[in-house]
Amino acid sequence: MIYLDNAATTLHKPRQVIEAVVEAMSTLGNSSRGLSSCSLKASRTLYETRVKISELFGCPRADNVIFLQNSTEALNTAINGTVFSKDQVITTEL
Repeated sequence: MIYLDNAATTLHKPRQVIEAVVEAMSTLGNSSRGLSSCSLKASRTLYETRVKISELFGCPRADNVIFLQNSTEALNTAINGTVFSKDQVITTEL
């Protein structure tokens, strides 16, 4: 698993990130809601992003790339998907 999230630790975002967020908020709809052109554009954007990320990291399938809301959700998803009842997990506070 590769986890990419600098939102919690980086105050200032690069100008390109700010511009991309403004563009998305101005033009995209909810990818899960309906068949409007804005929703379809959002779905295509998400899929294209999954493809690019999977290619970047050598992931064989774009549908193996997931987006989650925060680190807690990401960690819970990873732990619940890989740790079973008789397993032992060793971790640190880091």
